[in-house]
Amino acid sequence: MERGVSDAVGSALVLASSSVHRRQLLERLGLPFECAPPGVDERCRAQLAASSGCELTFLTAVCVVAAGGAQTFEHIDRTIVQMRVLDHAEIARYVAQDRPWDCAGGFKAESLGVALVSRIETVDPTALTGLPLIWLAGVLRDCGLSVP
Repeated sequence: MERGVSDAVGSALVLASSSVHRRQLLERLGLPFECAPPGVDERCRAQLAASSGCELTFLTAVCVVAAGGAQTFEHIDRTIVQMRVLDHAEIARYVAQDRPWDCAGGFKAESLGVALVSRIETVDPTALTGLPLIWLAGVLRDCGLSVP
């Protein structure tokens, strides 16, 4: 069930994102949660054209606020991606096939978009998809949630 951020305070865990990919990542931990979409548009081919041949740095930020706001845990995960040089026809074919409308950078590294890059450097592969689960699972355990 999706609600606005201010309406979702009744849940033990709230994902402040409308990303299907982040939702799927958080579902891996097996905990109940609600989604509160922020309403940010992450579409389009222009991102890929601008990124062609460039080294990109993706920063995935996470903030966990414990019940009652007693504790706040913050983390930024850094992922470096080297994009191949892409021509307009290749970008058009990719976008038509993978439909990366809701992806930062305009590509899905967890899907066909991995063919657009020549290198990915990261500590946590789930961070590029949108949620660094290695760090998050540890913090949720520290907050008393039963995460495997």
